[in-house]
Amino acid sequence: MVWRRRRLGVWLTIAIGMVAAVGVARERRAPKLLEARRERAQIAAHEAHRYVVPLESRDCAFGRVSADPGVHDLQLVVHEPGTDRPLRQLLLRESAIDLGFCVEAPGNYVLELRAGEAGGGYELALEAVLARPAAKLDLLTGDPVMSPRVRALAAALPSTERVAQLTSELERVGTPLIEPADADNSWVTFFYLGAPAIRSVSVSWQMWSFELEDTRLSRLPGTSLWWKSVKLPNATRLSYQLTIDPPRAGEAMWERAQAAVSRADPWNKAPMFPSLQLDPYAQRSTVQLPAAAPERWRDPALKKGVPGRLEQHSLASQHLGHSHTLTVYIPGTYEGELPLLIFFDGESYLQDLDAKNLLDALIGGGAITPLLAVFVLDDDPSQRSSELPCNPSFAAFVADELLPFARAHYRVSQDASQIGLAGMSLGGLASSFIALEYPQRFGKVLSQSGSFWWTFEPDSPQYDGTERAGWLRRRFAERPTAKTQLYLSAGLFEGSREGSGVLEENRALRDALRRQGYSIAYQEFAGGHDHLAWRATLPDALIALYGVRYPPAHLR
Repeated sequence: MVWRRRRLGVWLTIAIGMVAAVGVARERRAPKLLEARRERAQIAAHEAHRYVVPLESRDCAFGRVSADPGVHDLQLVVHEPGTDRPLRQLLLRESAIDLGFCVEAPGNYVLELRAGEAGGGYELALEAVLARPAAKLDLLTGDPVMSPRVRALAAALPSTERVAQLTSELERVGTPLIEPADADNSWVTFFYLGAPAIRSVSVSWQMWSFELEDTRLSRLPGTSLWWKSVKLPNATRLSYQLTIDPPRAGEAMWERAQAAVSRADPWNKAPMFPSLQLDPYAQRSTVQLPAAAPERWRDPALKKGVPGRLEQHSLASQHLGHSHTLTVYIPGTYEGELPLLIFFDGESYLQDLDAKNLLDALIGGGAITPLLAVFVLDDDPSQRSSELPCNPSFAAFVADELLPFARAHYRVSQDASQIGLAGMSLGGLASSFIALEYPQRFGKVLSQSGSFWWTFEPDSPQYDGTERAGWLRRRFAERPTAKTQLYLSAGLFEGSREGSGVLEENRALRDALRRQGYSIAYQEFAGGHDHLAWRATLPDALIALYGVRYPPAHLR
């Protein structure tokens, strides 16, 4: 449920040189990578391997790169035919990464695989090639929900001058277009100027509500300009991409087909990761409406004191049968033993939520006490879905192996009330479950949009006789009240038709735990299941649990 910049691995732009003229000249001699073909090879440090993928007009290619253990810095660039111009740029951060890209023109597209400091073995596979059908004229329909600006534009059609004037303005000022709707809401209109052959454009976001289920843009008749208007609360912040003309795919390939054509909004002026030179398909665009609270702790002017540092470890687990990479944050200055906060989804917290710089700002600014943070990374994409949903073996790994490891290598408090667990979505569920199982070791829980709707399937040993949402809430009710202090948050756009989504289940858990006597700091935000919203509320969560003063009134 957590997007990760379009990956099973992380899709980042890579800082490599473009293929030299000699590289392009070698294209004809590079082996062809055909559908259902797998290439197994060894690559030396700083060596480049090239493969040619012949594609027809409007094809979409899907593949996978798998690296042997120890090979962690492979870079993959997709080049357009006969040129050094990159179409996609990917970096292999995990043991495997899925590749997907769509083309407009036919030709031989070049996949260049380049090794960094460490070479080794890899396998490259072209798993499928899907075609995109041509546009249908009957798709050129209007949308009954229009902002005033779009309604006026539609009324003036056909007027190529008006459309040209609007597109020029949008390119200059940026999108989406924001207009006041009433005292509490704004109209937000997304636009995309596409080629005539494009048959569909939609907004890709994690906003879950009945009113926002239809994410399709409509094309203004007689033009190539697509649009969609929605009404949102003035406090809303969200990140999004535009999904442009995906190929038709079955259920097994649907998500990858969408990801292959989802990219940042070309006219948006507020990228999610402005400091990173990202592939457009890895970047996300953002919207922050007028009443959205500013992310004040991201202001560089607030940074004070000595910044913290990061250290890397690999911890083998007997409980799990494999290792986890750990990134440890050590504050710049501190005395004595430190509180400890263990983050699941560690890569997302470090990269997407910028947790290291946020901790520096909060500690340096005196908002929270200095603390040690351990970020647990997934060395394989499958680990997250198998370990975080109330897994007793993973809980034992955290309690019996990770916590003693941290105390053996760092000065960590022996007071359980100072030891916390943190996570987003399934990570919030895992944090709460582990604290329930080991209340004598973990006294704090930081859960952002925790997946408390989750429950065990009937064939599981932990199945409790009902498929209703809220398995963990029912387990809390069976146990004596512990001294655990919790922070819970959920977005106003994380509900469900059935009334058992993230929003409803967080409210239910909050109420149930308060009745049991737990200390709960609770927060709702105008947003969805979205890293941008979690980044903005993470300072509130940290202050609620580790603040030097009592939590703010809106979290009590």
